Amino acid sequence: QKTSLVSNAKSAAAKRSLYSMFLEHSPEVAFVGPVRLSIAFVWPWRVSEPKKNRQKGFIFNDKRPDADNLAKICTDALMDAGYFARDDSQVACLGVVKGWGDRNGIYVAIDELDAQAETAELWSMLNDY
Repeated sequence: QKTSLVSNAKSAAAKRSLYSMFLEHSPEVAFVGPVRLSIAFVWPWRVSEPKKNRQKGFIFNDKRPDADNLAKICTDALMDAGYFARDDSQVACLGVVKGWGDRNGIYVAIDELDAQAETAELWSMLNDY
């Protein structure tokens, strides 16, 4: 029980911090229809990270926090900052990457979806399987 209180407090603090950052860059007009949301979370290298990994510039993080939890905090903060006309259910396509690297930070891209083009791309991808 104590752990969940700590993680809830950390989540709330992270959401407030993201909200502040997103608010500075919020669009003049909110996205109205379905969108693609791409998010990359890049942490600074761990002190113990081997040189061979650092030379790659980026490696994936398969440790906590979970990518889906990071995405939820991020989409909630974007919604609160006015990026979506309705709510974060407008995110129809979601990509999340997390790792350690040279260019640490949080990178976010939001694109309106073109239903016809996206459907064609999706079916093409599925046919490859």
